[in-house]
Amino acid sequence: MFRNTVLTFILSLLIISTGCNPHSKSKVTVPSEAEENIFMLVYTPNYEGRYHEAITTADSLMATCQMSDSLKAFIMIERDVALINMGEVEAGYNFADTLISFGKETGINEAVLQGLTAKGLVYRRSNRLDSAIAMYSEALELAVQDRNAEWEQAIADYLAVAYTEANRIAEGHQFAIRALHIAEETADTASILHSASTLASVLAKSKDFNGTISELHPYRQMFEKASPSIKIKFLTPLFHSYLGLDSVAKAEQVLREAEQAAEGFPKEHFQSIILRLCRAKLHKARKQYDKEYAIYLEVDSIGTIGRQSEDLMLEKALSLSNMGRNEEAFAMMGDAYATLDSIRNSDLQQELSDLSVRYDTLTKQIEIERLGRQWWIMVYIISVCAVAIALIIALFVYYRNRSRRRLARERREQYLNGLEEERGRMARELHDDIAGQLLGLQWELQARNDNEAADRIGAIGRQVRTLSHELMPPRFAELTFCQLLIDFARKFNETHNNVDMSVTDEGSFDWDSLPVRYSYELYRIMQESVTNALKHATPSRIKITLSGDGKFSITISNDGVNGSVDTTFSGAGSTTLKTRAESIGCDTEAHVSNGSYRLDIKQR
Repeated sequence: MFRNTVLTFILSLLIISTGCNPHSKSKVTVPSEAEENIFMLVYTPNYEGRYHEAITTADSLMATCQMSDSLKAFIMIERDVALINMGEVEAGYNFADTLISFGKETGINEAVLQGLTAKGLVYRRSNRLDSAIAMYSEALELAVQDRNAEWEQAIADYLAVAYTEANRIAEGHQFAIRALHIAEETADTASILHSASTLASVLAKSKDFNGTISELHPYRQMFEKASPSIKIKFLTPLFHSYLGLDSVAKAEQVLREAEQAAEGFPKEHFQSIILRLCRAKLHKARKQYDKEYAIYLEVDSIGTIGRQSEDLMLEKALSLSNMGRNEEAFAMMGDAYATLDSIRNSDLQQELSDLSVRYDTLTKQIEIERLGRQWWIMVYIISVCAVAIALIIALFVYYRNRSRRRLARERREQYLNGLEEERGRMARELHDDIAGQLLGLQWELQARNDNEAADRIGAIGRQVRTLSHELMPPRFAELTFCQLLIDFARKFNETHNNVDMSVTDEGSFDWDSLPVRYSYELYRIMQESVTNALKHATPSRIKITLSGDGKFSITISNDGVNGSVDTTFSGAGSTTLKTRAESIGCDTEAHVSNGSYRLDIKQR
């Protein structure tokens, strides 16, 4: 060990002296017994988050050392990991191709695997999840062919994360289980904890917070001896689960434990940034919006390490809105969407550029072949023209159909906007005129000591005001769809003693992510359905059930159906209800059975 350490020190001095002399063409030969120590010169700063140092050292070693292909491959791998972790995703993507080519030339499959997974990570961080899954799947196939259990476990873990981020929870769960089984078979503690943490993250994504906590509990004893990076990955889903269960104190305790594990990391380390964002979520849960916003500014100044900047801008805008700084929030929201459009345009320009390069290459090949094979040139030209014509026709049909759909959508929106304006006008008249007259009549009756009639008029006035509030558009800027739904049920139960309304959520769909327009139309559909139930039946209960996984669905049911009920949506109210559903891409279906009525609204 001492001999290797001395040898490595001497080699380091020789490398530095050679690197400092730009005219030197000689290279230092690395003996096999010193390869591990030379490799650690790159691995250690990379692991500790000193990415620039790792990249500089890797470049210096490859430029000044004569080394084995395997050592060079592993140094190239560390260089690529450092590029991606420091946020240089495009450079990491390009170097991954170099790494793959080197691995194929030398027969070192681990270099090919690292290159494929690096490209998958770049795709995942740029939200191109289908491309990421394709890269990971290719790497997994190679690992299985190579019977490399370590890489098979790691790539199955990556696939679990990618599928989960794509909201394909079932597939993510399947690969997480696979990765954990392989890790347990190899009895590698770090791999077991890593895979268990990924499985917990999948469960947390599906809102199974209790399942997440239960999944991680058996590994707590093993966790104590883990590295700081593994500890942070282990504690992160635990933090989100406690926060999802409103256990803020426990979430604070877990976060402090994770922050203690990250004390040795620089602030630019991607896990340090993840923990800063977790701290921001904790401040938000405590309604400490100024502290939340300050963290977003700090993270923005450091860099998001591959995370799309418009996501952080949206979070900052929501934080500003919560602080009452609405003008700044609106401006930042506009900047976020402008950035998103810019990124999309940039991606489109990149695709067009790639197509242009391919077209130029094809043209050169045709020109070369033209010298000897005129017939094939004609075939190529005709084929290209046919494809171009087919593309033009397809684009024409596509844009024409899209225009038709847009016009149909605009007509539906105009119709619904007219209804909403009329509702608002009626609500104002009920509240300002009729409710006011009823209040005046109540005072007049009280002045005549007719208290019984005054009480009846007061009750009618309260019902009129309640109706006017229901007609006015709900406050989706301040409340989520589920909050408004629960508030509606509470107020309904307070004013209807003979009917019980309940709201349950039986699915895993994230209702907080529902666009405002969708929430608004679903809320109106629910209001119209409840009104129809009271009008056409004598219900004792009304039940609203939320469900769905990737796509949402709502079921509204009531009992007390005494006669025939229209299930064809031919009435004026039912037509409006169906129109609202179609405007947000939903199908409606009504059923009557055993004196009960059920309406299903499902997203296509």
